Amino acid sequence: MLRVALVGASGYTGTEALRLLLQHPNVRLTMLCAGRRAGRELAEITPAYAGVDLPTLVPFDADAVAAEAEYAFLGLPHGTAQTATAELLARGVKVIDLSADHRFTDPDFYGRVYSEHAHPESLAETVYGLPELNRDLIKRTRLVGCPGCYPTSVILGANPALRSELLASDQVI
Repeated sequence: MLRVALVGASGYTGTEALRLLLQHPNVRLTMLCAGRRAGRELAEITPAYAGVDLPTLVPFDADAVAAEAEYAFLGLPHGTAQTATAELLARGVKVIDLSADHRFTDPDFYGRVYSEHAHPESLAETVYGLPELNRDLIKRTRLVGCPGCYPTSVILGANPALRSELLASDQVI
């Protein structure tokens, strides 16, 4: 059974990740972290979880997460996952970042698209979390940067044409 913490559990991304994690037969949720909603039960915020046995929301603390979990899913707002990721990786926790903070491996490119990354060293070990393309790499990494829904739809749709050289990568927008 994999011990998993969910950081950013009370927001939209976190509650959707929680819905999926609760269905996984090999996951045991050990911790739910939230910012201003810490100390509350998730069911108070998201009534769909009424009656579900869940840990109380607690503030994020990397040491506490590392003591309770092998993996942390980050459902944090853009920009805030960078430091949380660095803190968790330093403590040996594997990270699955659902924000856009680890979708690129090149810090210069990340800076051109968003802004300067607070921990560019983490980008070098990021694996793009699209299992249809990177299943083996995902299994071996400590850091997965999950793609968004729009890029996923384009990448999965265009990939067969790219691999067959029917389409060049600069033709995909």
